[in-house]
Amino acid sequence: MNFARVNREHLTLSVIAALYFVLAILYCHFTPYGMAPDEEAHGEYVRFVAARHKLPVLSEGVTYEAHQPPLYYLLSLPFYAGAKLAGIQHPEVGARLLSIILGALGVLVCYAAVRRTAPDRPEVATSVASFVAFLPMRIAISSSVSNDILTELFFDTGILLISRSMLYGVRLKETLFLGVVIGLGLITKTTCILLLPIGLVALLYASKAPTSEKLRHVALTLLIASVLSGWWFIRNYAVYGDPLAASIFAKTFSHTARPEYWLEERGFSLGMYILLVAGWTFASFWGVFGHMNVFMPWWVYTILGVLTIAAGIGALREASTLQEKGTLIRGMIRVYITVIMLVTLAFIAFNFRYFQAQGRYLHPALLPISFFWIVGIGYLLPHSAKRFLPLFISTGMLVLSVAALITCVIPAWSGM
Repeated sequence: MNFARVNREHLTLSVIAALYFVLAILYCHFTPYGMAPDEEAHGEYVRFVAARHKLPVLSEGVTYEAHQPPLYYLLSLPFYAGAKLAGIQHPEVGARLLSIILGALGVLVCYAAVRRTAPDRPEVATSVASFVAFLPMRIAISSSVSNDILTELFFDTGILLISRSMLYGVRLKETLFLGVVIGLGLITKTTCILLLPIGLVALLYASKAPTSEKLRHVALTLLIASVLSGWWFIRNYAVYGDPLAASIFAKTFSHTARPEYWLEERGFSLGMYILLVAGWTFASFWGVFGHMNVFMPWWVYTILGVLTIAAGIGALREASTLQEKGTLIRGMIRVYITVIMLVTLAFIAFNFRYFQAQGRYLHPALLPISFFWIVGIGYLLPHSAKRFLPLFISTGMLVLSVAALITCVIPAWSGM
């Protein structure tokens, strides 16, 4: 092992994490409470649990986020208590610190997962860590009260565990942890239900062990996930008559903006609606602040669009080369593609029922998205410049996040 290289990588990762903390604290400081997507509703959930010592019910009008699973809000309680002791007007804002910490953990997990996926390409892992750490929209979400960042962390951790199973074969340790991750994910956000097919199929293809052995690991994963999360679905059935609370959600959000508003009242064609959703989603994946109404300059999104198209072309060319390097990376590329496809399909289905063109809903797939984006950009660089890939990515993303803070976040609320 090259200890000098390892120490250099760890030092770089520490710098990335430190800069992330600084940026997240600055975004947190300059964004008033309630000026992030759904933040006030998430905060109401925390306040309700702290005051009433029970979970809210959506039909009782406590908060429109009352249907959400409770893990993030339960973890927020010590931070709420600390903020209350400090005399902060809205003590639920203390949960922002939890989000910032979870965001930092996500950066480290993404690095570890990609480092294991492509062990001979350390520059890709470092670049992915920079991309994830300095993505402006992610910083905005990870410095607000929101269960999104914990959801993303469980997806990242699930992918890390799958990469270990791909490398070492199906082992009891990874199976136990994967069951825990899926189970805890299911009591964080319903989106984590996608971890079930991702994790279970990966277990079946992770090694050449006998099918009976792999099925035992699948059964164990399901058992652990059920023990940790089954009570939540039983509770939903008892309260709403629906384990996923989908019917009460549809009733409560019946007046939310829907595609019909654009298609019927505004006269949009289906193609125009799809372009609207795609454009708004792309912009808000990178950074649209406030309540999805504070945009960066249009030319920033144009440059990012051109880079993304170029990265996509490069990733298609580079993916075939990477897959020749062994079964591990070949298997993980398939896992990455599966995660992106499932998260994207769920997002598309949601937007054909409600108008919710928010790129943060794609962040559960941020690890594989950033991996392909980085690999694609790296492919386009001259061979002599490839070793500088982490420097290019970290500098560019850092400039983007600082510029977004200075030109969007601070001016938007400076007059308040």
